[in-house]
Amino acid sequence: MASHRIFTLLLLTSLAACASSQGPQRNSDSPLADTNWQLLAIAGQASIESPHPVTLGIEETAKEIRGRGPCNRYFGNVQINDESATFIAGALAATKMYCGQPEGVMDLELKFMSAFNEVRQYVRDGQSLSLQDTEGNEVLAFTQVFLEQDQ
Repeated sequence: MASHRIFTLLLLTSLAACASSQGPQRNSDSPLADTNWQLLAIAGQASIESPHPVTLGIEETAKEIRGRGPCNRYFGNVQINDESATFIAGALAATKMYCGQPEGVMDLELKFMSAFNEVRQYVRDGQSLSLQDTEGNEVLAFTQVFLEQDQ
């Protein structure tokens, strides 16, 4: 009977150890963690002509962003504080392709990438994300999209 108790104790201890050793921690408390967005407007300009969807992806740690601009792919660090709803992107890196069509796409690329410098806060309302400046003016507007790997 004593050996049965020792075996049970060892089994429970092993299970508890397995349960506490998890992989990378996800910041699941953040409402923005592990989400993907498609651009709707830049500074209120809703008509965005781009050869493909302009996207923003927020990694599961809510510390990195990545996506596709009107021409190039980009990525960088971000500081998100959910209590104060702050969203501050660090310097963004991007691929260096030139896109000539449609006309003005490179100007749109510059406008999009530069807009992140103005963003200081966010408002999420369901599947809408508004990135705003310090005055609460919308700089970038997104709608949530679900990628195959999200489902």
